[in-house]
Amino acid sequence: MPRTPAGLHVPISREERMRAINSLHEKMEEDVDDPQAKILERELRLLDDRCRVVKISARAGELPPKARAAGVIPGRWHMKLLTHPVNAYFPITGPDWEYRDPDLHFAEEMKARDLQRSGALEEIEDAEDQRERDAIRAELLEGEQREDETAMAFRAAKRVRGDGGELRRTDLGNAPHVPYAGGVSFPKSSDSGLLLPAGA
Repeated sequence: MPRTPAGLHVPISREERMRAINSLHEKMEEDVDDPQAKILERELRLLDDRCRVVKISARAGELPPKARAAGVIPGRWHMKLLTHPVNAYFPITGPDWEYRDPDLHFAEEMKARDLQRSGALEEIEDAEDQRERDAIRAELLEGEQREDETAMAFRAAKRVRGDGGELRRTDLGNAPHVPYAGGVSFPKSSDSGLLLPAGA
């Protein structure tokens, strides 16, 4: 950092600071000569000339997150967009952020996300409508499943011993119906409801 004759630091301009940040971020990039990456970069540059395909070194993980560029995942391929004042990085990964080779399928995904092409907004609206219909369908199905489970639990409760369900005694013949109590004898009670001692 430059100093004045009195020894004070001269503040650098914002432009110089941004250039310094970009040069730090570029040190994270590996110098890899991959033909697949070059083909992908050529396809991406047809969409936007500022696109580059770079591989970030796995050693970038040793840096604190603030020192890395936003969105950078160490050890993965990235699409670098040369933006002003600081370059932007977009990882080329699988659905769970796993490693992915820089294949042309990524370029097709980027073309599908391009909102300037005709029909792109309609596709997004259709996809949102379909997600909404799927969510309503799932909610209705969940409600029906809850009702079925409640009905099954009710039917199971009716079959509990002593409730007159499937385990009812059938050896009583024509005797008045007495619910089966599972072999438990109940003590006698008086007219007023008091329990009488055994043998009374």
